[in-house]
Amino acid sequence: MHAEPASPAAPARHTGPVPIYAIEYRYDSRPGVLDAGRPAHRSFMGRLHADGVLLASGPLRGEPLTDDGAAAPGEPGAPGALLLLRADSAQAALRILDDDPFRGAGLIASRTVREWELVTGAFA
Repeated sequence: MHAEPASPAAPARHTGPVPIYAIEYRYDSRPGVLDAGRPAHRSFMGRLHADGVLLASGPLRGEPLTDDGAAAPGEPGAPGALLLLRADSAQAALRILDDDPFRGAGLIASRTVREWELVTGAFA
């Protein structure tokens, strides 16, 4: 019997837990355009959460700071978000997010992804 491949938004079956990835979005800096696209973006995120793929997401607020409280290097206060996602690989996590309406509208300036090893917390 041949198994159907998993949908792009669904993690493949694992013998152990599906890895978690932390994805940081940096948004386009046009607030009005972001506001207009937000309902479709949040609906997409809601579907990923309902499917068990997205663990958490939300906007990053304030200025990034270093240990000593100084402004971190880079673009100060650039709008962005942090997402925690279950996926088979970093590439799979990004593929899942390729369908984000913000991406389709060109509102995501950049994305970074790293595997996140959960040790303690609500998702353990």
